[in-house]
Amino acid sequence: TNLSTANTGSGAGSTYKVSIRVRVCDATTALGNAGLESNCVQYPPAPAAGPYHFKPEGLMQQYSNKIRYSVFSYLNALGSTQQGAVLREPMGFIGPTYPQPLSTTVIANARPEWDAVSGQMINNPDTSLASASGVSNSGVMNFMNKFGETGHTYMTYDNVSELYYAALRYYENLGNVSQWYSGATAAQLDGFPATATWTDPIAYSCQKNFILGIGDDHTW
Repeated sequence: TNLSTANTGSGAGSTYKVSIRVRVCDATTALGNAGLESNCVQYPPAPAAGPYHFKPEGLMQQYSNKIRYSVFSYLNALGSTQQGAVLREPMGFIGPTYPQPLSTTVIANARPEWDAVSGQMINNPDTSLASASGVSNSGVMNFMNKFGETGHTYMTYDNVSELYYAALRYYENLGNVSQWYSGATAAQLDGFPATATWTDPIAYSCQKNFILGIGDDHTW
């Protein structure tokens, strides 16, 4: 970790600006590859010739060929007047490849959320979805990394039960509710899509379905 202070001083009224840069997956240290964190993945993938580097990957990337993901959120609005929640990215595989039933062969994904060669995150993997909402970002991981950056604020009076109901409604294939998304402004979209048309996320009758809620202690 490298720390740099832009201002120095002490006592009441002093202002400090501190930049923190964390170095991860660095194979140039004395330990070399043996010193890499357990979640460091080589890019380009082995046995690629030429220079390569390592990038950290999380659980969503680790299980990207086993689990499909989607993401719901509120619009960036006032929860006392704005009802429901919106689908930011429909259910699908997020990695560079995805499996096919009864086969060990994987298929190239047309909308991967990161580059298979460089490991770089892709800002707009689902271009048609983004274009339909007039925004320039899309993707499950992208949304969770960036929500709130455009508007520099979050929903207030956020009704967590309505968000949960929207996710259940999606699983039940009951269809979207137009009042939840229609007329959304650019500020309310916060740079990401609000999908108008939902399609059935259930691919198999035996599939396991989960809802992971992310929030704070001020939900309503």
